[in-house]
Amino acid sequence: AFFTFFVGISSASTECGSEEEKQADYRGAIALTRSGLECQRWDSQTPQRHNRTPEIYPNKGLDENYCRNPDNEPGGAWCYTTDSNTRWEYCAVPMCDPPPTYTDCGSQWVDNAWVGQEDYRGTIAKTVSGRTCQKWDSQTPHSHSFQNYPYAGLDENYCRNPDGEHQSWCYTTDENERWEFCDVPVCDTAPPSAPTFCYDYTGVLELGPKECTATKLYHKLKAVYNTKRKEPGAASCPGGIQRELMALTRTTSVDEAHAALQNLCDYALEEADDEAGDGDWINLEQEGAIDLQEFWDGGGFLNEETGNFQQEENDFLKRGGYEKFIYIGDDPRQNDYLPTTEESYIGGSAIDSFYTDEASSSTLTPPPSNFNEGSCPDSNAAVCCWHRDRQYFDNNGNCNQNDCARANPMDNTDLCWTKENGNVFPYPGDETEKDLHCHGFAWADYDVPGDINSRAKWNNLFYVSLYDHLYQRGYADSITDDPLIMGQQAMCGCVEDMNPVARADCTEIVGQANYTAYQDGEGGPLVVRPVTGSFNLEFNSCKGYDYVEDFGPEDYYADPNANELKNSNNDLSAFVFRLYLEGKLDENHISAFEETMIGYRNPEVNKSDAKRAEACKAAFEEAFPGKPYIETA
Repeated sequence: AFFTFFVGISSASTECGSEEEKQADYRGAIALTRSGLECQRWDSQTPQRHNRTPEIYPNKGLDENYCRNPDNEPGGAWCYTTDSNTRWEYCAVPMCDPPPTYTDCGSQWVDNAWVGQEDYRGTIAKTVSGRTCQKWDSQTPHSHSFQNYPYAGLDENYCRNPDGEHQSWCYTTDENERWEFCDVPVCDTAPPSAPTFCYDYTGVLELGPKECTATKLYHKLKAVYNTKRKEPGAASCPGGIQRELMALTRTTSVDEAHAALQNLCDYALEEADDEAGDGDWINLEQEGAIDLQEFWDGGGFLNEETGNFQQEENDFLKRGGYEKFIYIGDDPRQNDYLPTTEESYIGGSAIDSFYTDEASSSTLTPPPSNFNEGSCPDSNAAVCCWHRDRQYFDNNGNCNQNDCARANPMDNTDLCWTKENGNVFPYPGDETEKDLHCHGFAWADYDVPGDINSRAKWNNLFYVSLYDHLYQRGYADSITDDPLIMGQQAMCGCVEDMNPVARADCTEIVGQANYTAYQDGEGGPLVVRPVTGSFNLEFNSCKGYDYVEDFGPEDYYADPNANELKNSNNDLSAFVFRLYLEGKLDENHISAFEETMIGYRNPEVNKSDAKRAEACKAAFEEAFPGKPYIETA
């Protein structure tokens, strides 16, 4: 008979120690430290007194004076020394099958296991801010204990990750900045498909309408992480919250992870928008009897009549009450002065209902008019300009309860000139044009995830023209409906089709919803979902930047918080400049836009009527050299 004996190979080794075990599995006979000092016996208390004895640490191989790691020191096997001046040191025990290292990059994930660029052995020695790294064997200007990590490749002052950060780093030679991360390239050729996690994130996070942003979602996940790591018996987590974030988003860098969080929110918002469905204009046309194209051209009863669309009892009481008025109430059809017609009243009621029922809760389809999905291709912007105020009590414009004849809106712009039949008609000052008001909106040239402002541009058209300015403020009639102003233009139209003006106010739309965020099962990715029925639109003053010469999209991408950029709200030109910087509009759009909005490069037009008049004069003289900027009969 033949007998075959299989000798089991112990996990302990007499030749080397494994990195995974921090060489606690080493059982060889090396008894010298890295600097050549002789090791003290583990059962001896001379010259070093200690409690790492065979009795207290059984099964740790504390034989003779051999190098061991009974207490899980990070740098591997060690021993107390027989030199009374040196208590202990690491030993030069070989590492068993060390993982590969790289000189040109560092791995974040290897086979879905976290590495965190611990395998980087290159010579990059500057931080992300450009600071020079301090040598690892130096204690100046920053003292540290990382000399105790013999297998971490701490050579010279090269960027490394000896302690489980989420990427390579170093101490700096700047005494005011102790340490920083380094910009070491990532070796990973693809994101992890099933990365390992430290903790569980399957619990549902609830996010309010303004909470689904990369920053706020990150802080909610960080709060979960901090709770988990403080639980009794919780394991340590090399790479920390940033490692967990990369695992949840299946990414290989912190920047990618934060971008992925924003993308999750953006796509969830689009999902909410899609679930809400499209709104149409039928109720305005049928219930309000509004011919939309006629209205935007500047015609129809809404533009031609005078009287209120909305009012409150208190509007009368605070202006004299029954001593001044016979009728006091919220029905403008019964007003003493300029009672509203039934037609305007019904139209206004339809506008008010449409704002709540359609325009604020779903994205509108293109209206039945000259506006369509391909409208305004030159500028990707539209504007309405008014010369008349038809409503009193709203604190906008100069129509009042005693006199609405030729009343004007609140002044926010200057008409520079008009054209008709090849002739040019300048309008310096405001003697003829009086007070005018322009308000517009703009949108991206292509589909951007989460860009509800562009998807809902027809909602903006409704809000700017029919709700905010007509129903709320009473602004009506195109500026060229004034018999003193020559030419002809629509009340609302594409910017490229309008006569030159100094500036315009601006509205942008922000989509909102409630959300839930959670890890999709054990080991799964992060998921963000909208709460059904929570989608709504908010109409806000545009947020933009004053124009900056020689500052373009590449500069903005490099530093979106550059000192040169000055915030400017409620200004169409500033918003268009922002869209340009974000890459949503190009130079051709800008060229077409500033032919009409002549103050695009001159934020001073926002300061005063005098500044707007100066800008119009300069634009006219540039467009028509030698022609005087004076009004012609």
